[in-house]
Amino acid sequence: MKQWVVGLTALALLFGAGTVAAFGADDEDKVLNDKKAKDKDKPGKVEEGPPPKVEKDGGIRPPHGVPYPPAYYHGGGMPCPAPAMAHSYQYVTQYQQRSRTVCEYVPVTTVQEVEQVVRTPVTRKEERTETYYDRVTTPKTGTRTAYKCVPEVRKEQYQAYEQVTKEVERKYVEAIRKERKEKRKYTVRVPVTRVEKRTVEVQVPVERVEKREYEVRVPVQRVEKRTYDVVVCDYKTEKRAYDVQVPVERVEKRSYDVTVCDYKTEKRTYDVQVPVQRVEKRSYDVTVCDYKTEKRSYDVVVRDWKTEKKTYDVTICDFKEEVKEEEVTVVDYDYKTVVKKEPCTSWEVVTKTREVTYQVMKPYEEKYEYVEVNYVPKTRKVPVEVVEYKTEVRKVKQPVTTYQLRTRVICETVPVQVLVQVPAPAPSHEHHHHHQHHEHHAPAPSAVVPGPTCY
Repeated sequence: MKQWVVGLTALALLFGAGTVAAFGADDEDKVLNDKKAKDKDKPGKVEEGPPPKVEKDGGIRPPHGVPYPPAYYHGGGMPCPAPAMAHSYQYVTQYQQRSRTVCEYVPVTTVQEVEQVVRTPVTRKEERTETYYDRVTTPKTGTRTAYKCVPEVRKEQYQAYEQVTKEVERKYVEAIRKERKEKRKYTVRVPVTRVEKRTVEVQVPVERVEKREYEVRVPVQRVEKRTYDVVVCDYKTEKRAYDVQVPVERVEKRSYDVTVCDYKTEKRTYDVQVPVQRVEKRSYDVTVCDYKTEKRSYDVVVRDWKTEKKTYDVTICDFKEEVKEEEVTVVDYDYKTVVKKEPCTSWEVVTKTREVTYQVMKPYEEKYEYVEVNYVPKTRKVPVEVVEYKTEVRKVKQPVTTYQLRTRVICETVPVQVLVQVPAPAPSHEHHHHHQHHEHHAPAPSAVVPGPTCY
């Protein structure tokens, strides 16, 4: 099935290429005829292009046979016989006339008369009357209204609180003191001292020396090797390709030989230093501060306590009760109601009059002196230089350069490669099988391929 698909695709491409070639040749001939008819009507010089290049092999390329795929029955079994090959295709180089119109601007210099306007200054002297102003000052005296602050006394009434003293009767209860003497008995505690011997247990300090040990962390420095990952910046040389514009000189055939500097793009390779980061393992001697534990002993004075019994004399204070008799003065009071007159002071609201001083602004007239300035117009004659300009029109001849559009037609013979159908003998069965094994070497046909043309 796959071979059938490949064969049908090749046939479709062959028929399409032949149709495109036929129509392409007709269209090119029609375009050439139209350009020739237009060029006849245009004025100008017709230039011939370079003669066509003749190829050594005659411009005919070896034919490429296109095989047909083998046919099979649907039920499987004997294959169908391959159809006979009636024709093949090959490329033929043909030379055709091409014409193109070149438009260019040509400078044309002509001498023309141009009107030039010239202004000439003319100076003359004349006397003119000038008006100026003279300043005149006159001292004068005037009056003006001014204001000054004058104190003014006014009487005003106001209300105030005033103390008023009056005699008021009031009742009081008075206590009258009476004294009398009587004998009273009371019990008194009298202190009595005695001495006793007492025994007390006392804590007595005792010092003893002990040896004690303690653990001490002593710093120790040791050197050990440690490995670190270090990022090292290195460079490697790579080859990189760049598109470079290279100047190329080519020779064109014109009315004269001109060397044209052109540019073509080439790929060039340069060695470029590219930074690369790589990770290395490096070992360093590192001084490590460590600690070790040591046991050290020292003498310690330990303060202890021991219990001892001590005897001492204690003075004890006791109390005994005694009854005593004493004469005491007793005070009694008799209460009586008494009426008395007393002065009473109260506050009452009283209306009073007082004098208040206000500052009042009052107008008055005052005299002042001022200077009046006037400007008196006066005239005088002054010599003045007057400049006038006379306008003249002159005719001057000047070269004028203009650019005109000129056209010219160039005819060239251009080689064109055309795919032409060529009859070929029918392939045999062995030839069919041979192409079946090597069919991937046959190139696909193409339409009209024009050769390189330099305009």
